Amino acid sequence: MPLCELCRSIPFSDLPDFPSSLHGGMPSESYVIPFRSQTKLEPFGFPYHPSLKHLQGSSTTCSLCALILTQVELFINEYQDSVANGKYFLRLNNKELPSFNMWITKRGLRDGRAGRFLRHDGDGFWIFTGSEKMHPGPVPEKERSHWSVYLLGSIGFVGTEDDDDLAGMFRGRQVDENTSQETMIERAKKWVQECDEHEHCNSGIRDMPTYLLDLSVSGAVGDESTAPIKLVESANHHSERYIAVSHCWGDTARKPLTTTKSTLSARKAGILFEELPRSFQDTVVMTRALGVRYLWIDSLCICQDNDKEWERESAAMGSVYSHAYLTLAAASAPDSFHGCFAPRKARKHVKVPYKSKDGKEGEVLAFSAKVRNDAVTMWYVEMSDEPLSDRAWCFQERVLSSRTLHFASDQMYFECLEGFRGEDGFSVKGRYDCIHPHANKYNSLRIRNTEEPVMGEWYSMLWGYGTRKLTKGCDKLPALSGLSEIYAERLGDEYVAGLWKKKLIEGMTWQGLSSKVVDVYRAPSWSWAALDGIGATGIAGEYRCLAEVLDYHVEVEGENKFGIVKNGWILLDAPLLQVTLVEPKDPEADADRIMMFKTKNGDPEGVRACFDTIPRVYGTGAEVVRNMEIYVLLLTIGEENSPVNYKKEPIIRGIFDSPVSDGSKIMRRIGWVIDDVPVFGFEEKDISKEKIKLV
Repeated sequence: MPLCELCRSIPFSDLPDFPSSLHGGMPSESYVIPFRSQTKLEPFGFPYHPSLKHLQGSSTTCSLCALILTQVELFINEYQDSVANGKYFLRLNNKELPSFNMWITKRGLRDGRAGRFLRHDGDGFWIFTGSEKMHPGPVPEKERSHWSVYLLGSIGFVGTEDDDDLAGMFRGRQVDENTSQETMIERAKKWVQECDEHEHCNSGIRDMPTYLLDLSVSGAVGDESTAPIKLVESANHHSERYIAVSHCWGDTARKPLTTTKSTLSARKAGILFEELPRSFQDTVVMTRALGVRYLWIDSLCICQDNDKEWERESAAMGSVYSHAYLTLAAASAPDSFHGCFAPRKARKHVKVPYKSKDGKEGEVLAFSAKVRNDAVTMWYVEMSDEPLSDRAWCFQERVLSSRTLHFASDQMYFECLEGFRGEDGFSVKGRYDCIHPHANKYNSLRIRNTEEPVMGEWYSMLWGYGTRKLTKGCDKLPALSGLSEIYAERLGDEYVAGLWKKKLIEGMTWQGLSSKVVDVYRAPSWSWAALDGIGATGIAGEYRCLAEVLDYHVEVEGENKFGIVKNGWILLDAPLLQVTLVEPKDPEADADRIMMFKTKNGDPEGVRACFDTIPRVYGTGAEVVRNMEIYVLLLTIGEENSPVNYKKEPIIRGIFDSPVSDGSKIMRRIGWVIDDVPVFGFEEKDISKEKIKLV
């Protein structure tokens, strides 16, 4: 289907940039993406269709309009569904939908803003529509609270054939559902070769892991089935480059090939290529294509039923992945049988005539890009929808690796210390969290504001790690032990069940977000590691400690001090205030409201019940807490730069606790609290402390 006259008139090589005055929030939707400005917006960009009806009519005869309409329809469906489900904040001037007077700009953000809106200058264009406030004409003063536009769609461009006159102008290439293995390998090799020239990405030959797979590199792709693969001890070989693998193990019915005490001799004698599950086969192919002899796969290079070896090698993960020449991440594979060169999500491509600024003419391929990810680039980088991004062990594997080739469900991505890029040309000068000092990390929302940058990095890691899943609940701390060991050295501090000795009081103020009870003991209640979920930690601004650590004890299992915790306690000298539930006047009407608790002399409205796992709303939580003995243990006071501190009062941080038995001074943490001083009803000069033991 040809293009309409309007689409043929778009100056693709000379479109205006997206306005830097517009700012986006963190959209909760996938297709309804608002950008706002505090000042009046004049129409900007290239004028496109003046209405939805106009676009719909043109889509019947124009392939590019039809491609754009598919994205607009996703916007409409989600918008209407959101309004129907009570998300009234999406409504524009009491209308069910915006006007769909559309405009076009270059694709991506080019003003260099950091954070989730990291600079992104992908090839293609964005399509916008505005609220009524955006359009010219008189606007009542009272309606000028903000001015909005909505990102309706994102169209990416990729080059066609490599010998086309325009091919060199476009980074991206066509991504098909069944792109050939050979094509994917060549693209990956090009990325790695370019990255080898980066100043810090290729760290050279480093110490090798205890065991490796020797692939006896032949240099050619296609003869994998006959080339020998042997498990070898690195002590018997000169140090050389090796590649590490990050993968999901899958459920017990589809476990990967492993090395055990009974199979160790056989693995050393040789492993047939056909014995390997599909993902492992693909990593062998990729490793050999890159001319690397050694490969490290955890299930084969660690003896799985040798507890001492497993403990030793799991503690050494920091060096395994940080010393690797490259990490191959089977991001889209739920288990080792899925494969790396697996079919990707299908894309529709439309041929579009293109004329460059210097007069070169030809055709490019247009495709629908991910609108949400284009607007909030951290979602490209985080790859949160991929199975690998859901696994706890794989978090540190990515963070420790200087560069990773990700085999994702939509395309391959390459990540190094200088940035993150995809086959289709997407590229940002930033990468996922990383321990390497030269990494160009994007400043995600996880960064916890702190006066100490290294500690801030650690808090950021905890945020990213928190929601990831474990097959064995007891692995919560071991799965982070490689990172923990590195940060112990960087902080010059002693590790205390996920917290740090010099910052124990601050560390105990963690906020339990999306927390869930686990069925196995793995840390004392005052550690974020005791629960599943995010332990959001870090204090913005100056503070003083109201509590003092008198003593503590943590007992670990085995020799890895960053590994499994058997038990632990901490003895504090701290202010302790008993609290009682504030009973609402109308319990039925307030059933969905957050419970409030008051101190003896504090604000009668009380403080918000931020429990870790107890239901926080009155209707479901009141019966649980009504007969409990509950205290607030005050930990810090400070002048914080926080949205919580809108009254500009000194802020108290503390934790909800409950005795392990009636009248006991041994307590367990059950939640956290942040509020200003008057709510608690005391003067700091009159404060008294008690000795409290937390377990």
